[in-house]
Amino acid sequence: MTSSEPEYDSISAQYSAVKKTQVGNIIEYYTVYKCILPSLLDDSGLLTGKRVLDLGCGEGRHTRQLKALGCDYILGVDQSSKMIDLAREAECLDPKGIEYLVGDAKQLPPPEKPFDLVTAFCLFLHAQTRTELLDMARTVYSQLGENKQLIGVTADFKLDPPEFNLRKYGLMKSIKASVDKGSIPDGTE
Repeated sequence: MTSSEPEYDSISAQYSAVKKTQVGNIIEYYTVYKCILPSLLDDSGLLTGKRVLDLGCGEGRHTRQLKALGCDYILGVDQSSKMIDLAREAECLDPKGIEYLVGDAKQLPPPEKPFDLVTAFCLFLHAQTRTELLDMARTVYSQLGENKQLIGVTADFKLDPPEFNLRKYGLMKSIKASVDKGSIPDGTE
C-alpha cells in the first residue's frame, strides 16, 4: 500500500467478507439498532423524511440497513474508492436509491441541505492524531442541521479485561492465555 492509497483499498474484498461473518456485528447491531436508533425513529419505526449521512461507510452495509428504515435520502462516504466500488456494486444488484461518494471525512464541504443524522461506524478510530479527530468532528458538525444527531460507534481493541461477558447479546468470549495489562499495543507505538 502506498502512502497515498487509502488503507482499505488493498483489502476491500477481504474486509467486506469478514464483516459479513464477524461476531462483533451482533453486538454492534444490538447497540445501534435496538438501543440508540429507536429514539430517532417515528411512530412507525422508520426514519421517514430524514436525510442521513453515513461517514466511513465502507462497502455500505450500514448504509443499506439505514435506507431500509425508510429515510428519504442517504449518502455513504468513504475515502477508499475500492470500498465505494463494492457499495455501488451492491446498489446496482439491489437498487435502494443510495448515493455513494469517495471522500475524506476530515474535509467534506458543507452540504447544500443539512443532514438529520450522521452515522460514523468505526470511523473515529482511524484518526492518527488529535488534529485529525478534531477535523472529523468539524466535518460532522458542518453536515448536521440544528439539533440533529450523530451516532458514532468505535471499538476498543485493548484486551483488558481478558474476559468479555456479553451474555445479554448471546455471546461469551474468554482468552485462555494470560494478558498482562499494557501488553497489547494501544496504537500509539
